[in-house]
Order: sequence, then structure tokens, then C-alpha cells
Amino acid sequence: MRWLQWATYDLAGGLGGVEMHARCLARELAKLDSGIETVLSADSSALDDLSWDVIHTHGTGTLLGREFLYALKKLVISNLIASRRPRPLRVHGVHGTTLGRMAACREWTWPGGYLAAFKEFLAVFNADVVLADHAGLYLYRLARALGRRTAVISNGWDAYSDGCGAESLPDALEGNLRGVDRFWVYYGRGSDYVKGVDRLIRALDFFPPGVRLVASPGEGFESVRSRVIHTGRVTPGQLKTLSGRASGLVLTSRYEGLPLVVLEALGMGLPVVATPVGGLVTLPGDLMGMYFTGSHAPQDIAQAIKLAQEDISSRDERARHNRKLICSWRDVALGALNTVRS
Repeated sequence: MRWLQWATYDLAGGLGGVEMHARCLARELAKLDSGIETVLSADSSALDDLSWDVIHTHGTGTLLGREFLYALKKLVISNLIASRRPRPLRVHGVHGTTLGRMAACREWTWPGGYLAAFKEFLAVFNADVVLADHAGLYLYRLARALGRRTAVISNGWDAYSDGCGAESLPDALEGNLRGVDRFWVYYGRGSDYVKGVDRLIRALDFFPPGVRLVASPGEGFESVRSRVIHTGRVTPGQLKTLSGRASGLVLTSRYEGLPLVVLEALGMGLPVVATPVGGLVTLPGDLMGMYFTGSHAPQDIAQAIKLAQEDISSRDERARHNRKLICSWRDVALGALNTVRS
């Protein structure tokens, strides 16, 4: 079986959650069946190759013109004349929705958002199989209504998903952490309004005594540089070391799909404080160390951190418990493969 994962962005080298999902899926598919050839590409010419058994696209990473023409063919030609040419099975991965983000952030005047949402709709319409990170996504429900084969294929986590070991922290960061006993980490682009860093900055005034915030890389926290420790650019191995020493992870987003950073933290036994948005609310309710804020208010964010700080269970205990409840990447690949084969 030849399985192409394709997007307009760099699935093979990108640092985002979708890129990580694609790479881990490809890795585990190859482990499940040595007869599966998996390729990651952003080359549009690859889409013209009819020898693929599966063409798997993700999110908004599709070509609008190509998707539109394919939809017209699907509506007109395919309904009149049965094509004699074999065609690859079309699979589309839904990891979140642009309209969901626009609603959460009240971005109704964002023209690019409507264009992205239209691309997502076309990709779902054109797909034979739709794989969604969680069942709460409206595009998943739309796919079911359109009669597409669907499956909920969550993001995954395992101890080797990032392919790296812990590394020593940079000297400058080590110096900034000297004398800091308890700190919480924030990972991500702080300049993106959807990530809600403005809420987290306001919550600093209510943090428990002696608790600091470390932001990686620190973008978006320039206005409170004296109060937040910036990591600067660090490697994945250094992030692993930082998480191992942190008291917890905080995420105050206005919208999320199903963020890998949360699954990774829970799998390590690291407590997580997050706003109850997107796919986060679909996680198992009995995860240890998962704390949702009561509201988006700064006081409630700080209160959730205080409660998490008081958790007396060990990190090892939380990790053992949570790993039984979180999908592994092998589970993700097996679910995708079984759905495609069916």
C-alpha cells in the first residue's frame, strides 16, 4: 500500500501539532505493516500520481483550486459516468476547525478565515474517509451527514514520540532558574490571540506565592519580561528537561483542537491547567493532574494552579495512570489503517 500524506506546509520538518501528527502516523504505519510505503510531501505534482492507494490531506493544507475542480467532477462527472481509471482513496484529517476558532475569538471580520473554512469544507466533501481528532468537531458531524466513512482518531502520545532524550539547559536559562523552586511552563506562540496569553499575563498578579512562570520561547510576554522567565530558542531535548523540572503546564487558549503539548505533559505525569475549550473537554474525566479553570478570569486561572500545586500524588503515579487512558501513536495508526482498509 502506498500512502501519501500531503499538505501545503512542511509535514516532514514543521514544528506544529499537525506536522507531528503526520510524522508519528507515518512512523507507526510503517511499523504495523512493512508493506506500507508512507511519504510526506508538499509537492503538488505528487497529487497527480495515480499509483497512490491513499492520498491523505490535513486541515487547511489543501489547494483551493484543485479541491474545487475535484468537487465539480465529483458532483457532475462521477454521478453520470463511472470512471474506468483507478483513483487513490481520499482521506482527510480534521484536527480543528477555522470556524470554531473564529467563533471562540470573535474573528467574524477575518476574510482569510472564511477562505480557510471553505477549503476545509471542500476537503471533507471530496474525501472518502474523514479522520477527526474528536467527535465534537462540526466537520466530523458534517462528514457523517454526507455519508463519508468516518472515525475518531485522536492525537497520540508515547515516550518516544519526539525521538529525543533530555538535554542540559542553556547556561543563561539555568542561571535564570537558579533559586526558583517552583515554576509553571507555557509553550507556544504568545503573539497569537487564540492562545490567550493576555489572560495568563493578567493571572500573574494572582499566582501563588513563590511560583514563577517560564515561557518558551517567550514571544508575547515582552511587556512582563521582568516577571516571566524567557527560555529563548531551545531544543526538543531541552524542553523535555524543562518539563521534567516544572511544577506544571498552563494553557489558557481561547480555542484548541487537541493539543499534543497537553497529552505529552499528562503522559509524563506533569499537572496541566487549561481553559475548557475545544478537544480538551473530550479527554477522559479521570485523568490525574488535569485541572480546568472555572472560567477565563485571571483569578480562576491562578486558583487552578494553586489547586494543582496542592496535589500530593507523585508524578510517577500520575504518569502510570494517564498512559492507560491516552491513545498511543500506535493506536492512532491502527485506527487509521483499519478505517482505510474497511
